[in-house]
Amino acid sequence: MNEGIELIFCRICGNSIPQKDLLEGLALDLEGKKICGPCGGKICASLPGSASRKSAVPGERGGLLFGLLIVFVTVLGVSFFLDRRQIEREKGLREAMSELVRGREDLAVRIDGIERSTSALGQTVRALQSDFPGVLGEIRDGVALIQGKISKGDGRKNGTLRKLRELEEVVRDLAARHAAGESSMNGGFERLEERIATLSRSLDEFRRVSRIRGIPSAEAGRRGASSGGGSGKEAPLPDLPEKLLRLVDRLEDPDAAVRWTAVDEILKAGDERVVPYLLPSLKDKDVWVRRHVAKGLGALKSNAAVPALIDGLEDEESVVRDAAYQSLRELTGAKLPFDPEGTASRRKAYVAKWRAWFKSRSKKGK
Repeated sequence: MNEGIELIFCRICGNSIPQKDLLEGLALDLEGKKICGPCGGKICASLPGSASRKSAVPGERGGLLFGLLIVFVTVLGVSFFLDRRQIEREKGLREAMSELVRGREDLAVRIDGIERSTSALGQTVRALQSDFPGVLGEIRDGVALIQGKISKGDGRKNGTLRKLRELEEVVRDLAARHAAGESSMNGGFERLEERIATLSRSLDEFRRVSRIRGIPSAEAGRRGASSGGGSGKEAPLPDLPEKLLRLVDRLEDPDAAVRWTAVDEILKAGDERVVPYLLPSLKDKDVWVRRHVAKGLGALKSNAAVPALIDGLEDEESVVRDAAYQSLRELTGAKLPFDPEGTASRRKAYVAKWRAWFKSRSKKGK
């Protein structure tokens, strides 16, 4: 071995670097660290285009090889990037075409559905035109039936009759237009719907009034003026908000649970004006509805409920009698005795005392 030759080892693989590679520039010198040719090629391939390297290129041949290596790596990277962009662009185009095909198929299905709906609508219109005379006849019969039932009403009933006459005039007008084949039949239908809606609202109001007016008249016929009744002239019903009126309508629902819930929501409103609308429910066929009404009337603080609560002392169920008694004591402050669980004869005597007390108090109030 020649002692004048310095051995230099690659800092990556540990192998010695031939002196020839050092002279021809095939070995790299990166910041004082010697790297053999094979390891340098790997580094150039993994880090293409790096400008931070400082390569020792003492010979022209080594610089040319290094430059060609950089160009090759750069061209290879650009080619790969362009191929990926082209693949992604083609993929997006295929997806767009697929979405377009699906949209066209969906549009065709919608158009087919519209055509079927249009055909069905035409058949319905033709059927309606053919059935119109029969419908008009049924409406006339219904109007005549309603007129016969409410012909003996008070002012509210007379107003309903006027609306029925107006409705009948609209029906006659529609019949004449239909017979003449005029094209304004649709406008007549709209007016008919408006009149029917008005009639429905009037009938709802009439039903509420009839329900409430029926209770005082029946009680007056049974016991006369023993409960402190007035001169026989009925006071007008107080106006209620629309929400409470809807709840009042539910007091006649065939389902007892619906009626109980309606009573509960009306009582929660705490409006004293609802008392005349609640009193008929003291005669409800469901015991729990009657008990809820009897118990809740005491919290409304209205003396108008006292006569009906005295009647509630005669209820067939003890729970209702007890609720009516507690509400009477809360409303009047009277300490008259009553035993909800007592015998029928004892309860009758207690009720007579309550009625006599209320009658005397009414006379003093006059």
